[in-house]
Amino acid sequence: MYQSIVLAFDGSVEGRVALQEGADLAVYCSARTYLVAVLEPPAGIALMEGIYPVEVLEQGQEEVQRVIATGVGILRDRGLQAEGRLGVGDPAEQISRISRDVAADLVVVGHRRCSALARWWRGSLGRSLLDALDCSLLVVMASASTPKDFFE
Repeated sequence: MYQSIVLAFDGSVEGRVALQEGADLAVYCSARTYLVAVLEPPAGIALMEGIYPVEVLEQGQEEVQRVIATGVGILRDRGLQAEGRLGVGDPAEQISRISRDVAADLVVVGHRRCSALARWWRGSLGRSLLDALDCSLLVVMASASTPKDFFE
């Protein structure tokens, strides 16, 4: 079925639910797994397209590396061979770029519920990925009963 799965992970409850479901699917398919976390510098920080000041990257990179290590650890505990990847910039662009680089068959993301105004302002990662990906997309929904400390 799937041979290469990219799991987008930000450490949130929704991300952890998506990671669990993606890991279940990867185990079932014996798929290679790539965990992707994206450092998204604040809007207006880019000096030129895709180029960010070193100080901005250093501030967030340590936290994102911890997120990657946590997610890769969860995947390896499930018996998967997992590799972490760090993207810098727009999440949809970075996830789609990395999925192409690893020839992914599937990308798994979590869905974060928000108001219509917030979705209009920030946009939808899932919607952006639909137009950017060359593979299937699984959007995982956390249930209302998912504990806030899921996987902690």
